[in-house]
Amino acid sequence: MKRILLIIMFASIFSFFASGLRAQSDSLAVAGRMLASSSCLIVDVRTPEEYAGGHNEGSVNIPLSELKSETARLKPYRNLILVCRSGKRAGMAKRELEKEGFRHVCNAGGWETLEKLLKGRAASK
Repeated sequence: MKRILLIIMFASIFSFFASGLRAQSDSLAVAGRMLASSSCLIVDVRTPEEYAGGHNEGSVNIPLSELKSETARLKPYRNLILVCRSGKRAGMAKRELEKEGFRHVCNAGGWETLEKLLKGRAASK
């Protein structure tokens, strides 16, 4: 009986982590399609100090704590790609922007992950 419970627990944990990896991949695929659009903006929701330590070229820094007051600045863009350090704050920002009526918003996770995608796209051109 303990063996069966252990197997079920392991399968549940594996399933949880595998779904998280799949969700991030889907977000990166969406981000890749959005980057091909002429009306796309990368928004880094980390603090200014974190942003100064490294960021995606062409991105703008709007800390999560200031996002609600800065939504007018984002309205001209059809597609928004959100990044932070790990994806957690970008996920919170995505939910906030969707509440404000933004429809094409992507949580691309950590900015370094998006950087790899951007470098890969540049190398293939």
